[in-house]
Amino acid sequence: MPNKRKSYAIASFLPVRMTNKTLFQFYGGCFTEDEKEDYIIWFLTEQGLMVDEINLDASLEDCEAIKTKDPYIDWNTCSRGYFKQMKKCKII
Repeated sequence: MPNKRKSYAIASFLPVRMTNKTLFQFYGGCFTEDEKEDYIIWFLTEQGLMVDEINLDASLEDCEAIKTKDPYIDWNTCSRGYFKQMKKCKII
């Protein structure tokens, strides 16, 4: 059975839009820090944004607190299967 553990990250970016942060949830298996960072950089770059800072060790509580303070922050999710497919297709 796959590991269902979830991990979270908070990324800030430039230029500032309605907000300058976004939240990430990784699930469906373990992700290395490099994999999470690669995905976040790819995700933001595809939207024409530049990564400012990434916190790969965020807790769910950290993310919820930020979301409560700023309604414009989005949650982004990435499953282990989706990430593997993107690597296989050399998207990331």
